[in-house]
Amino acid sequence: MKNVVVFTTDMFRGGVSVSTGKIADLLKEDYSVSLVVYDDLPINIEVDGVDLYQLNCPLVAEYGKRPKLRKLARLCFLPIALAKFFILMMRLKPDLVYSLMYIPNVISVIVSRLIGYKTIVSERQNPSIDLRGRTFEKRVFSYFYRKADLVHANSNGIANEVADFYGVEKEAIRVVHNFFDEKYIQTMANAECIEEFDIVWVGRLGEQKGWEHAIKIFHGMLVKKPDLAIAIVGDGPDRIKMEGMIADLNLADNVKLFGQVGNPYSVMRSSKLFL
Repeated sequence: MKNVVVFTTDMFRGGVSVSTGKIADLLKEDYSVSLVVYDDLPINIEVDGVDLYQLNCPLVAEYGKRPKLRKLARLCFLPIALAKFFILMMRLKPDLVYSLMYIPNVISVIVSRLIGYKTIVSERQNPSIDLRGRTFEKRVFSYFYRKADLVHANSNGIANEVADFYGVEKEAIRVVHNFFDEKYIQTMANAECIEEFDIVWVGRLGEQKGWEHAIKIFHGMLVKKPDLAIAIVGDGPDRIKMEGMIADLNLADNVKLFGQVGNPYSVMRSSKLFL
């Protein structure tokens, strides 16, 4: 049985963590799978039957305490994470490493050149927007992404961006869309009884998600329909900023903030419109 390593930033929370868990759970049916996490954040999303290794290097700034300090700490911990991953790969001897997010992708490609395993790097966000104005990062990621054996994109649009922005040959890109367990979602959706809402917005409260546009739209809708009931599910670094905007626009009576919840599906089921 071939040995596959899945390498990611964290299994704390968020879409990438959930996707990583699904991918590892699917791969374990046919391969011997190890899951490697580089950050020291708590493991909240666990996968049964998969060996878990944590490098404990604080490289994720957005979820940790004191994000500015953690960003500075990256300079110190990046080479440590690289060394730890190299030592671990020497021990695990993988046939393939599938990595997600910028830092794991770069580290995996570097170590693959020293050890010789195959690499698949995953791109899940639009780099022309995410890296706008960051010329150095663009050059670094472009160089290493072109060295990978394969680049995984989770949509056709992202695949086009990978080709145009990073200069990766289209033959080296594969599109595999995010997948969902319909039975699990139905079970979770019916697990709790939640009050009804007209609209539910679900997502991480961070700059990438553009939540402020949704708040402005809700404000405009409430002018015409003042009794709208709106739910917001999610948490993140912009939580306080969102609460301030809701207060400034006098939306508090219409908008309920659930924060981070273990089962968002029951809230989604209770709404007329899922955003």
